[in-house]
Amino acid sequence: MHTGFRTLIAGAALLALLGASRAEAAAIWPSGPWVSMTAGGGVYYDPVGDENPHTTDVVGGDDGGTLYSAGFYVQDVGNDQISFRIRLDANGVSSNDVWQILFDTDGDASTIDWVLELRQSGSPSGQQVIFTQASTGGPTYADVALSTSYSWIGAIPDWTRWIGVTDGSTFDDDADFFLDIGMPLSTFQSITGLSAYDTLRMAISSSTSHSGITKDTSLGTSPSSPVGDGFGDSFTFIPEPGSGLLTGLGVWMLAAMRARARRRGYASSASRSEASTL
Repeated sequence: MHTGFRTLIAGAALLALLGASRAEAAAIWPSGPWVSMTAGGGVYYDPVGDENPHTTDVVGGDDGGTLYSAGFYVQDVGNDQISFRIRLDANGVSSNDVWQILFDTDGDASTIDWVLELRQSGSPSGQQVIFTQASTGGPTYADVALSTSYSWIGAIPDWTRWIGVTDGSTFDDDADFFLDIGMPLSTFQSITGLSAYDTLRMAISSSTSHSGITKDTSLGTSPSSPVGDGFGDSFTFIPEPGSGLLTGLGVWMLAAMRARARRRGYASSASRSEASTL
């Protein structure tokens, strides 16, 4: 292999490893568009005012004639990160509540398989972001219990953020907020066994307990509802071409290799032409 290409590949691998290390240490929040969750082909929703305190009230749907999704996600291959976003009626950064992203990964939406949870309840030492299995996944939200053998733990300052909504929603005629929660993509895939092309379903909930679901559940459901009633449409995480460092380098390398091949072709043609005139 040409020395220049060996150097390029080595540099790409090093940069990829550095990116993964950064993602393990703290989230690198997406700068591009988030993908909206859907339900029944429409926006993923939940009515405003169906839960108190407002920090636990997941909101989404029609607000003043505009449709807003209650949930979003982004897969960032280049930074080895997967991020989730919840729309809430109030800023919960200083509250003692819990917010959850619920996953169906085995195709059986009657039970919850995995939970990514921001827990601000309990003692300070237990306040963290955790990814764990549901030891009891249903049949209702009230029945759900989370495993205490956590598969991944992240620090709240590193893997969450609260920001004012960027799309103008004002459910309940006041400012709404986004809660963003992230974790390393490679860790998520390793734990769940999912590839970028496997399908899954998600739901959103909030709680006062870090071991179950006691507050808001989405799509107009309640803790007494079957968990399957709150899942959005199935979807597939597909890598975004613009977000992966190696993807961009791969395109660049392909172009460089083609240019190099053309130069070789020109040189070969020139040699043949020179030989034919001798």
